[in-house]
Amino acid sequence: MIIQAPNAPEPDMPVRLPKPITLKKKLLFSGVVVLTIYLTTELIALAVLCWQHRTWSSVHTERQRIAARDPFLAPHGLSQEVMIHPFVGYVLQPKSEPERDDRLAEAQKKFEITEFGFHDNQPPIHKRSEDRTIVGILGGSVAMQLAVNATVVFEQEFASLHGLQGKRFEFVRLGVSGFKQPQQLMTLNYLMSLGAEFDIVINLDGANEAALPLHDNVRYGVNAAFPRQWSSLLAVRGNAEAARRVGYVSYLRQVQRERATQFGNVWLGHSPLATLIWKVLYNRSAAQIRDQTTRIAEQSTQELSFAASGPKEVFESDDRTFEHCVELWTHSSILLARLCASHGIRYFHFLQPNQYLSGSKPMGEAETQFATNNVSIFHVPIERCYPKMRANADRLRRAGVSFGDLTQVFADSPEPLYIDDCCHVNDAGDRIIANAIARHIRAAWNQSTDIPNVRSPIEVNR
Repeated sequence: MIIQAPNAPEPDMPVRLPKPITLKKKLLFSGVVVLTIYLTTELIALAVLCWQHRTWSSVHTERQRIAARDPFLAPHGLSQEVMIHPFVGYVLQPKSEPERDDRLAEAQKKFEITEFGFHDNQPPIHKRSEDRTIVGILGGSVAMQLAVNATVVFEQEFASLHGLQGKRFEFVRLGVSGFKQPQQLMTLNYLMSLGAEFDIVINLDGANEAALPLHDNVRYGVNAAFPRQWSSLLAVRGNAEAARRVGYVSYLRQVQRERATQFGNVWLGHSPLATLIWKVLYNRSAAQIRDQTTRIAEQSTQELSFAASGPKEVFESDDRTFEHCVELWTHSSILLARLCASHGIRYFHFLQPNQYLSGSKPMGEAETQFATNNVSIFHVPIERCYPKMRANADRLRRAGVSFGDLTQVFADSPEPLYIDDCCHVNDAGDRIIANAIARHIRAAWNQSTDIPNVRSPIEVNR
């Protein structure tokens, strides 16, 4: 007896085989798998970019900057691309569109770098006239940032001063990152020798004068008064190995520029995955550049030429160096005041605030974490130099300097103002500084009798 399983096919019934998958379906399925993998990878890349850099757009902006950067600038440790200048040490590399990715980038997008090497909207050679007031602003990066962000405060506050009513204000922005005395003094002398005229000169400085001479110059045998990292700027002079490394750095920068251009094209430019790949390659080459620039800096301090070191200086201790720096800062300001007085210019000098001066600002935990750093090159010098600078206020005033101490300007401002562990502040901080400067100038303008009247250089020299 044969027992047949239910639903079993009849012995003579043909077995139906599944239809073969067509090539079209295979291709479609493969395409869906590939597309899914690609989209997943893109999403993962986007997540990584946002996690590491907050936004993908910030990396995209950085890539654009690298694609437009000049790869053949001399390597150094300065935060900006600079060129050696025969009279003021160095100035910014002139370009029509500022290409910065650091803390000052947003502020400086408002202005190009002029052919004179300063962030401004026009060249610095201005001429006096009855309908305008020319205001020069000197200093380092803090002054540069203030001159970009807060001149509207000065316009509003100065418009009612005696002799300035109804006049148009022209601001001449002469601050450069890393500038320290006597660079401000040299800058004003240089521009005035070319015919520049001013009615008011504001000098906001102090932090660079305190910190940079020891850290960037004196420890390497370079004269304290020379521009910061001067030996690195002259690294290739008489040093074949340094010249080779400079060439290699230029090559690496050229590669960075070419990659940024390639990865920024119409196809790859909008891909998070391509952007992440570019960022990894860029970080690798940036590490190589940092290594080479460190070696260049080390070599630049060996067997220094006179051009790189300047007159020899020997200080018994760091404290002696700080005393020398304070004296250089003080004397340069007095010379600036005398230069301005001889040309009928009203000169005002301000000691900038800094977070490393104890008790100068109440800080919450968040601001303390990102605005202070125990190993910052500004920490100890500010602690040592600022009390001496403040103590010299009377000496400056006796010498005819209208001096304002702004170190306590944030003493009643617990809200976060500092944006890095150096000295820079946000827009609110700039406005506070600008208002304090304006108040001082208004008081000095109305009360002081020893500030010269605004007259033309020709009238003064008669």
